[in-house]
Formats: sequence, structure tokens, C-alpha cells
Amino acid sequence: MFKKSKKQISVLKLYGVINKGGKKSLYLAGLKKNIDKAFECKKTVAVALLINSPGGSPAQSEMIANYVREKSRETKIPVISFVEDVAASGGYWLALAGEDIYALSKSSIVGSLGVLSAGFGLEDFIKKHGITRRVYTAGKNKVSNDPFQAEKEEDIARMRVMLAEIHKHFKDWVLSRREGRLKISEEDLFSGEYWVASQGLPMGLIDDIVVSMEHKLHELYGDKVKINYIEAKKGFLSSLLSAKASMAEEAIAEIKDVGVWNKFGL
Repeated sequence: MFKKSKKQISVLKLYGVINKGGKKSLYLAGLKKNIDKAFECKKTVAVALLINSPGGSPAQSEMIANYVREKSRETKIPVISFVEDVAASGGYWLALAGEDIYALSKSSIVGSLGVLSAGFGLEDFIKKHGITRRVYTAGKNKVSNDPFQAEKEEDIARMRVMLAEIHKHFKDWVLSRREGRLKISEEDLFSGEYWVASQGLPMGLIDDIVVSMEHKLHELYGDKVKINYIEAKKGFLSSLLSAKASMAEEAIAEIKDVGVWNKFGL
């Protein structure tokens, strides 16, 4: 007689900065196949998100989380999130795709529920080196926040309005996904501050701090459930093409990513 195949839990690793930059980045197009695979097996009883991300693009964060939620609704398979070192900003946005959020350490970092836009002002640098900026546009607002030109009040005001709107989207997502569990004022919660898990637990940002992901999953679904890590498989051609990717572009992406991780001392 054939043995009945074990029920399984699919584990999706979401490691990295959220953007469409380097090959280590998280973005929907690069994750879609693995997300589909995580939900496709009929023996799957849950999908676990194993998260280690300091955030990044709000749009990609939303797109990834929405796609995970849509697959969960379609298949009626629940999603559980686990935080390793950090799930901050966009990383926390991803964690909210789970019905419950567990930290794997008391020192795991959560929060940073704000939005930022950063850049450099290089107008004095090019002036010092005798460089003249030449830009031609159709549309009076086509060029804004140009790092080679002095800041304009109207550009700053426009940027603040846009950031406030994105922040509102983030707030709505957090409040809907953690409804009834938050024990912190909205003013403090959405200040952009971040906390370690031992602080975030009484605030309601997470549901518990656990010994390990495997231990918690076996506690929830039984000792016999199979834990299946979903890994991306690259064929020879895709490996060859990725090896030919621009080294300069990858180096720039890596530098940007390091800056995001460094904010959290990682």
C-alpha cells in the first residue's frame, strides 16, 4: 500500500531590500513563481513567510503583500509571518500579509512605519567645477527635485504631499491587518520609530516571540507536518544571463542596499 503523503507547510524566504535594483532585491516579478509554487500543492496547510528585510519600495511592498493575500484568499491557505533580524518599513508591510506575526528573537527589529525620500544637493559641486546644467522639458513640472539645481519650495511641498499620501496607504494597511491588537497610539506607531521585538510585543506589532519557526509550525500543525522551503531554481541559460548582468549596476544596487541595512545596525 502507498503511504499517504504528509501535509506540508511552504516556507517563502523574503530576504533583502525591496526594490527592482540588484539581483538580491525583492520585487513581485522576481517572486511571483515562488509565491505561486508555495500555494499550489493540495497538501499545503499553511504558507510561512520568513522575513529579513529593512524595507525599500512602497509600491513593491504593497504589490508583493497584495499578491500573497490574493493567493491566500483563492486557495483558503492561511499565511503566517516570521521575523528574523528585521522586518521594518516595507519589511513590516510584507509581514502584515500574514494572519499572525512571530519574531524569532527578542532582538528582532520591527516598526519604522514611516516614508522617506532622500537625495543630494550637488548644485554647488557642479558650479565649483565649472559644469553647466542643461535641461529642456515640455511641461513645467517635468523636472523637480533636481539634485543639480537649488531646491524649490513648490517641489518640496509637492514631495511632502506625495509622501503623506503614501504614509496614509501604509497606515491603512497596518490598522486593517492589526485591527484589535494594537496597544500604542497612532501618533507613536506611525512616527517612523522602530523597536526590538520585546518592545513590539506589548505594543501589538507582533503576536509572540518564539523559539524557532519550525517549533512554532509543529506546535500549530502537528509534529508530522512537512516543512518545505520554496527555492528558486535557475536553469543553465538564466544562470548564464545573470552572470552577464552589468557589474556596475549590481555594485550601485549593493551600495544602496548597504545603506538601508545600516540604518538598523545590520
